[in-house]
Amino acid sequence: MKKTEKIEVRLSHEEKSALTSLAEQEGRSVSDLVRGLIERYMSINTTRLPRKTPWLLLSAIAIGGFFAGHLATYLIGKSHANSHSDVYDLSVQFDGNGVSIPILLRAGESVESTIPSSSGDIRITAAVKSNPESLSSVELYLCREMEDRCVAVATPNLKFNPNKESSIIFNSEGEQKVYIRLAPTTIPAHN
Repeated sequence: MKKTEKIEVRLSHEEKSALTSLAEQEGRSVSDLVRGLIERYMSINTTRLPRKTPWLLLSAIAIGGFFAGHLATYLIGKSHANSHSDVYDLSVQFDGNGVSIPILLRAGESVESTIPSSSGDIRITAAVKSNPESLSSVELYLCREMEDRCVAVATPNLKFNPNKESSIIFNSEGEQKVYIRLAPTTIPAHN
């Protein structure tokens, strides 16, 4: 009996080339990269992980989420390159686990993601706000998912800087280390 199954995915030539390039940059195979993306999707869209989840599995899911975020940032940036929307990479690490999320610099734009954790997943909600001087910032809300509610962990704000990254490091009320980075995405030139 087979231990693994094969699925087929159709991509445009440009998407396949970009995916292959990203996998090579990470020193991984395309199959390994896609498996990581699938694991992250399944972890986010299924019931909470059991209490006795092995740390190795949690680490693999967190790393897969990080790479999936980078891939999504690249693909969204590429699809929006002609619309003149600035795409930023929002990276959030909470107590050693992390995720990378693409976000567009548009007032009202918001994204949500989850960092799996054995003591309750961390939900991240990020919303782009603009003030009257046309400066933009991203308001973040981090909370720990409990049985029937999400308990606030932190609510930091970061300013968009078109030329360099913005970042913040702090300890949450529960003394977990939190690192948040917001950086412009570099999109390769089209030939």
